[in-house]
This record gives sequence, C-alpha cells and structure tokens, in this order.
Amino acid sequence: MSIATGCILGLPMSELSNACRPPKFSEQQLAVAHTWASHFKIDGPKRDTFIDHYLRSTRFPRCWSVSVQVPGRASLITILRLGHLVQLYDGVCIRTKKVKAIDRMPKRKPAEQSALRLARYLLLPHITWPLQPLMTSFCDSARSVARQLACDDLGAFGKAWDIDGHRHNRYFSPRTAYYLTQIGAALKAFLAEVDQPRLFAIRSANCPSAELYNWLSRGNSERRHQALRSQPILVPLLVLCEDDDWPIGRRNFDQGPAQLQASLRCYHPNDTTLAEALLGTAVDAGLPLVPLLAWVFRAPAASIRFLGSVRPNCAGTALGLIKREGRGLGWLGLLVGAQLGNRRPQNRRDWRAIHELHRCVPYSAAGAIDWSRLLAGTPTAWDDPRWPGIRATLTDVRELLSAVCDESPSAQRAAKGLEDFLRRSSYAQIARLVHDFHEAMTKAREFADSQGPLRQTDAHTSWPPLLSKSRTVDCPNGLQILELVCPADLMSEHLALGHCIDNYDYRAYSGACRLFSVRESGRALASAELAMPLERLTKSAQKQRMTRSPSELQVVQLRGRLNRAIAGDEPAGVAFDWFMTSLRRGRLSVALEWPDVSHTMSRFAKDAWRMHYQRFLWEWLTHRLGLADAVAGLAHTA
Repeated sequence: MSIATGCILGLPMSELSNACRPPKFSEQQLAVAHTWASHFKIDGPKRDTFIDHYLRSTRFPRCWSVSVQVPGRASLITILRLGHLVQLYDGVCIRTKKVKAIDRMPKRKPAEQSALRLARYLLLPHITWPLQPLMTSFCDSARSVARQLACDDLGAFGKAWDIDGHRHNRYFSPRTAYYLTQIGAALKAFLAEVDQPRLFAIRSANCPSAELYNWLSRGNSERRHQALRSQPILVPLLVLCEDDDWPIGRRNFDQGPAQLQASLRCYHPNDTTLAEALLGTAVDAGLPLVPLLAWVFRAPAASIRFLGSVRPNCAGTALGLIKREGRGLGWLGLLVGAQLGNRRPQNRRDWRAIHELHRCVPYSAAGAIDWSRLLAGTPTAWDDPRWPGIRATLTDVRELLSAVCDESPSAQRAAKGLEDFLRRSSYAQIARLVHDFHEAMTKAREFADSQGPLRQTDAHTSWPPLLSKSRTVDCPNGLQILELVCPADLMSEHLALGHCIDNYDYRAYSGACRLFSVRESGRALASAELAMPLERLTKSAQKQRMTRSPSELQVVQLRGRLNRAIAGDEPAGVAFDWFMTSLRRGRLSVALEWPDVSHTMSRFAKDAWRMHYQRFLWEWLTHRLGLADAVAGLAHTA
C-alpha cells in the first residue's frame, strides 16, 4: 500500500476524512430543515444558506438559567437567558434587559467560570435594566419571546414572513409552542432561586409581577406582606401604576398624611417612584392603610375596607384590570362597585357586570356620578336581562358627548352641561335624553348635507375595509357576518333595522370604526361597530410602541332593530361572539391600519360637514338641557 499515491483502501484522503468524521446533523434534522425550506419556497443558492442557518440555530436551547456564587456577595446570582432577553436576580430584585452585542451573552448554558464572568459584568453599576421581567410563561410577553425565537430560526427570511405570520401557522404554531415549553422550564429553574415567601405572596394575589416582587423586597418586608394580604387588589394596582397615572389628581401632597410630608417633599420622579415614596414609606412606618388609600383614591373608608375583603378572582386581578383598562384606570370600576351599598357585587358575574356598566359611561363624568341615583329604578339583580339595554343607553350618552366635542365655547358649554346632567340624573331621565338624541341625529345629518355639495356617487365610495379577503364570513350557527363598506350599505341596514347606523359613514371614512351586519339568509338581524382602543401614551408605551394587533379590537355596540341591545345568548350574539374570537385569534386576514379618507369626499372636504353636524347637535343639546344662553339659530336650522 503506497501512501504517496494519496489513496487508502481505494478512497482518496479527503473522502476518507469525511467518511470518518461523524455527521454534524442527523437525517431527521436535515429532513425537517428541508421541509421548512420547501414550505417557504426557498430554492437555489438561498436554500443552502437557509438550511445551514436553521440547523445551527436549533442545535441547542437558547433558554437557560444558571446560578453562580460571586465572591463578596452573600446570596447567589441567578441569570436567565430567554432568547433576546436576559434576566438577573441579585438576591433582592429581579431585573431584565435586552441582550446586546457588547454583553457577549452565550446562547447555550455557560460553564461555571463563564457564568461567573458574566455575572460580574451584569452587576456593573452602569448596566441599565429598562424592561419588565417575566414571572410566568402564561403571558403575552412570553409568547412574544417564543415567536421571536421561532423567527430567529429562519434568519433573514423570518423578518419578511413574521409580518404576515398567520399565513404560516404550520410553522409558527408548533415552533412557538416548543419555545414556550423551553421558556417555562427555564423560568421554573430561575424562580426556584428567588425568595419563596415573596413569590408565594404575589401568586396568592394572582399578580405574578416582578414589580410587585421587588416592592416587597424593599423596606420593611414583613409590613409590606401584611399590606398586600389586607388589600390584594388595590396595593398591586398602585405598585404597578406609573407616576403619571397615580389617582391623586394634581399631586396636592400638602393634604396628605402628616407623617409622609418629609418623604413627599424629597420625592423626585427620576430618583424614586410614588409607589415607593408614598405607599412604601407609609407601610414601612406602620401607618393605617385604609385612611391612606381613602385619601389616595378619594373614596369612603367603607369602600376601601369592602375591597379588601373581595377576592381578586372575583373583582379582577391587578394585572387583568390593567390589561383591560390601563395602568391609570384599573381601579375605577372597583370603586363604583364598592359604593353601591346593598347592590354591591357578590361574585364574579356581578363584578363583570359592574365593569361593563362603568365602561359605558363617559370617562370624564364617571368619577363624579352619583351611582345610587343613576341606578334608581334599575334591576337589583345583575344578571337581569334588562341590563344589556341599560348599558346600550349609557353608551349612546358617550356617543352624544363625543359628537358635541369641539373647541368652540358653545360646544364646550354643551358638553359640560351634559356631564352635569349625567352626574345628577337617574337612568329614566338619561333614557329620555337618548331617545331624543336619536331623533336629533337624523335632523343633524339632513342639516349638514344641506350646507355643502352632495354627490350621488358618494353613496358607493367605500372606505378601506377591515376584512382583507372576503366581505362575508359564515358562522357555525348558520348566520353570516357582512362588512358594511359604503354609505349605501349603511342606508340599507338603517332601512332594515330602523336605527341610526346611516349616520356612521363619516366615522368610518375618518378611520374611527368599522361596521358589520349580522344576517340570516340575507335578512339583517343586528349591526355592530368595532373600534381600536385609543392609545394611552404611558412612559413604557413611549419607550417601546407596540404594533396594532387583532386582539385589541373592541366591540363598541351590537344593536338589533330599533337600537335594541343584543344579548350574548341570542343567535346573533352567538354568531358575532364567534366572529370576534376568530378575529382576535388571527384566523381571519385583517387590515388594522384605517387611514382617514374623509378628505377625498366632496361633502366631507375641509371638515365642513362634521362642523355643521356637530354645530346642530350642540345647539340642540343646549336647548334640550335648558341652558341659559341657548343658541337662537336652532329654530331656523330645524
């Protein structure tokens, strides 16, 4: 055998080297990579690049937790890696930041010495931790991390496909679930190293939040645990609330408890938070919690004591209320339910009705309403079938208030008069006002149309629809959901059901809402208005603006013939509930950017139509409420 010939056993040296080298990836891994390359239709030279990146990206888990003892520190340092996030527990607080290239964060779990170097680096004082830590994998943030990991496996190709990811659920659904399992396992190992009594406390309040955990870690831990047990809903709401949203109005600290004056004088937003300077200081000093919360929320002490006895699962947990209402609004429905005397909610169903009722009332007037007077004569049982109609009537008051909103003194006077009327009126008085408002809307539209050009072709000019593919969606119970996309559709719906949906064309053209009809074999049963929530520009939202999601779509109203509210157990209600579930879960292709196209319409040009429409309504409202200086031009215009 001659080595000089470069052959051994008849094989060239290069082939023998490759034959002796163990394969880097198994046949099953290669088959999976080729499956996804075929799914995304990647061919040619790009296919090899895609497969190589996918195999390298999935070689080892990118979610891990490691604990290390740093010399000079009493407690262990625990580091958690979740894709593009790194989470640190230093024995006191939990913090999170985004992984940067300078961090040199290993993708796989590091050995002891590497973990020690990493911990020393992360403990440096100049490292900032701006993000909210994860305490559970059952949250939107964890799902977002899992989806990002699934996109990272695709390399540069994932950036394009993640925009329309619902078309590729065959890939994203199992990969996201796989990474959620990894995130849950790594989080479980991480949370095993934190203080278990504190972890048990936040879980007992159904508020697995690192902000609440860190608040319990500071100051007098024993007293803070007692405060959380006595008020498992209000205390977390205040801890999680940002300074700009605290319920103390204009920060008139001079009227606060005398024992807190020194702490409040030293308060500065850049140095500390109100949750620490006010609530934390008061609890550490052993001040009575009920009088403090009564002053903060401007509520009777009896209401605060009642809320302390309510289980979070019934009234709503702090995280649930914040997700639904916002950081600065989560306690408003709680305070309404707590001041109703013998009407106070007793179970989860009652509290759900309270929150729905509160959201129907204009926010600007909700805080000053005498709810006992407003609810006089209404059913005492919160599951009474008349409540959907009552909530629908209050929703129309909110619509009236938004219709008269303008910067002119007359409009502001009418809006203030409406708020004052709402604060002192019963439901029967409000219902009569709403009935007159529905009649006034028709006259207001006729007046606005008479003041400018009106082209017949406008009736068939459509606004950008919500549904991207088909206007009609078939529901499992045999009904159909049809999107209304032009004034002619709205007029047909108005003639069929006898309500005022024909007045909503300007709102649709301006991008404020989208409109739908629930039908049975072509016959209209109900009409619905959908809207995206107004953006609340909190500090966290300003730092990282989130793109719109179908899960944010809200049902403003669902009305049947003559504005009758549709109950959830009616066929139309069941069909529309299924439709909304499909929208929010991404089963239907939608367009969530609703541009303002009203300027393209002749009658809406330069906002003249809207100004005439609003002018009629505020003049009518001024006259209807009997305000002193009613505008004399109403009789001429009507």
